[in-house]
Amino acid sequence: MKLVALRCPQCDTWLQPGVNDVALLCAVCGTAVSLTDQGVQTIPITYGLPTTTEFSWHPFWLFAGQVAIHTRQTQGGNRADANAAQQFWGVPRRLYVPAWELPIHEARELGARLVREQPLYRAGDKPDPFVLQPATIDIADARKLLEFVVLTIEAQRSDWLRDLQFEIQATVPQLWALPAQRTNKGWQVLAQTGN
Repeated sequence: MKLVALRCPQCDTWLQPGVNDVALLCAVCGTAVSLTDQGVQTIPITYGLPTTTEFSWHPFWLFAGQVAIHTRQTQGGNRADANAAQQFWGVPRRLYVPAWELPIHEARELGARLVREQPLYRAGDKPDPFVLQPATIDIADARKLLEFVVLTIEAQRSDWLRDLQFEIQATVPQLWALPAQRTNKGWQVLAQTGN
């Protein structure tokens, strides 16, 4: 067993992570840190520009990548949806994964919606004061959740999906803090888009 001091690498303040937290902000200086077996490390974080004042900040992993579909079998062999899938995944995409604790079906749906819509969020300065929901999904688990996002998108096509074999080729993700709010229609990201 190895004991690790949970202090901010920037200002030396004690950190107080939750049991499942893998990334959080220092409460004093606002530095983003990840908690790993090697200890506490600073990580870059990008802040989305909010469109409103009624929201809370939530972490997202943003991968740049592409999905290669090797096999896609359906009940009726619908070629239109198979071609649409190849066309959709055949280009590089922004692949979003919610990084905070959510029921799996909500994380899948939110990730799938963002991957389908392909928003390009505008980055801004760190707000002051700033409170970010801690990240509980590490990069390895985010990659696994990304597989569920791909399956969700493909299962929602009009054909009856029977089998899907695919490979995700993605970069190391960036951590984004995005303004979001739960509504009666699910989670909504309230960040400005555009260049």
